[in-house]
Amino acid sequence: MWGRYGGQAATSRRPARLTRLRQRYRCTPRRGASHTFTEELPRLTPVAGPLTCQHCDRPFTSRDAPAGPRKHSFSLADIAHALFLVGSGWSYRAASERARTDAHIHRRGSGSPAVPNRDWGLTADWVELCSPVLMATLLPKSWPTQAVVLDTLPLHAAGAVNAAGFPARSGGGAVWSVLMAGGYEADVFKIYRLRAVPASPTARDWADFLTALPGRPRRVLSDDDSTILAGVRIAWPGMQHMIGWDKLLRRLATSDDSALRRDRRHSINDPLWIGAMDVLQNRRGWLNFVRLVRMEPRPGPVETLAWIKRHSPRIRRQFAMVPKWPSDTGPLEQKGAELRGMLVNRKYSFRNQERTNRLLDLITLHLNGADKERTYIRLLHEHVHKTHGLLPPHNRINTAARLH
Repeated sequence: MWGRYGGQAATSRRPARLTRLRQRYRCTPRRGASHTFTEELPRLTPVAGPLTCQHCDRPFTSRDAPAGPRKHSFSLADIAHALFLVGSGWSYRAASERARTDAHIHRRGSGSPAVPNRDWGLTADWVELCSPVLMATLLPKSWPTQAVVLDTLPLHAAGAVNAAGFPARSGGGAVWSVLMAGGYEADVFKIYRLRAVPASPTARDWADFLTALPGRPRRVLSDDDSTILAGVRIAWPGMQHMIGWDKLLRRLATSDDSALRRDRRHSINDPLWIGAMDVLQNRRGWLNFVRLVRMEPRPGPVETLAWIKRHSPRIRRQFAMVPKWPSDTGPLEQKGAELRGMLVNRKYSFRNQERTNRLLDLITLHLNGADKERTYIRLLHEHVHKTHGLLPPHNRINTAARLH
């Protein structure tokens, strides 16, 4: 059964082109007459102040008359869809415009056709209010026991380059950064936490990031970033730390500044290059590569020999700890590339740290494939039923720490 509504009530007399069908349900009790009802619509409850209307919970300002009851223009399905969109990479403005278009809420100017209001604050408020309701159920509650993978995603200022003239990926010039943590549990990888921090993170940022969830993994995988290592030592003393095989291989053979490239032995037909492709697959491949390098005529590949001398103790320890996969950070880097695509063109738009973190929670669900609109609607319905139709107070994080 369906009934029309245009933002005020199911019996609205607004023109049909500005209304839409609203789901109505029939209740047939065992005793008594049957009746129909509509879904519960949430309303905002602002921060309580000295001048607050007791009927609609809206605070008065110096220019306000007594406020009337708030119109219910958006259903929980509208809110859930908007949260799904921003978690998928849509901007606040685009998601807000879509929500108003779907609800047929238009702004009409003099002599111009009705157009959707493009104010971005609508979806930003929903992220502030509703994201914690979803995250309390959907986000991981503890660290995995198998392994945790850590990395930093810096979002640099436009045009920033490194010393070699390539686009900057780390170091100075970051507008703000994202701390990323993925993990393996039963050999299955997923994202566990994303958090925004101003500019370049510190060891204390990493320690706070790691201690926010209970639990302790058997080992940590990352690059040899001193800040990450210091944060791990503070949060989890005595933790086994490993450098991902993919990062070691990059420094040995595949990066622009690799040891084999500096020795001019990076041709795909070169025996050393062929041996390097198997060097980190297993212990035998590593020993065969070392023997192959040392059999080269003197002076031999100087840079590659120096690389072996520098990294050999760590590689032997890592083979002793983990003889097989998972031992690389590739899955986290792939998710990081997807995350960068969502944020890099909007990096100056995010200023409030707490609201940005709540958006990152929604993106975490998207990266893990857990952003289901039906689940969002169910959880929001359960919440508003418990709170008698009220959402949490809004405008409480406007004075939180800023990113830049």
